[in-house]
Amino acid sequence: MSHNALAIAYPRPTAQVEPFVTVMGFDLAIAFLLQFGGVETYFRKNPREDSDIVRLNGLDKAKVMGTIGESLPRRIPSAKPWIAAYLAARGADVKSIALTLKVSDTTVRKYMKARGG
Repeated sequence: MSHNALAIAYPRPTAQVEPFVTVMGFDLAIAFLLQFGGVETYFRKNPREDSDIVRLNGLDKAKVMGTIGESLPRRIPSAKPWIAAYLAARGADVKSIALTLKVSDTTVRKYMKARGG
C-alpha cells in the first residue's frame, strides 16, 4: 500500500477560506485563521518585515496575499466550523478542538452534527 492511500481526507475549504488555504496550505491557513479570524486585516503588496502577517507566513507568502488582497474579505473569517472539521480529520478530540477554538464542547459537537459527523 502506498503512502498516498493513507492520506487524510481533509474537509473542503469553504469559499471564504479557500484563497488562504491555496496560498498558505492547510496548517498555516489554520494558524492564520486562528490568529486573525474575525478582525479586519489589510494585505500590503509590499509588507513590512515586522508585520504579524509576515512573522506568521513569511515574506514571500505575505507578498502573495498582498497581490490577491483586493479579492479577499476585509474581515478575516473565523471559519470555526471548518477548522473544527479539519482538526477532527487530523484526529483531534472534541475537548482539544473546543480549547483550540475557544468554544464549548457543545458548540464543537453542534459543528460536527451540522457537517454530518
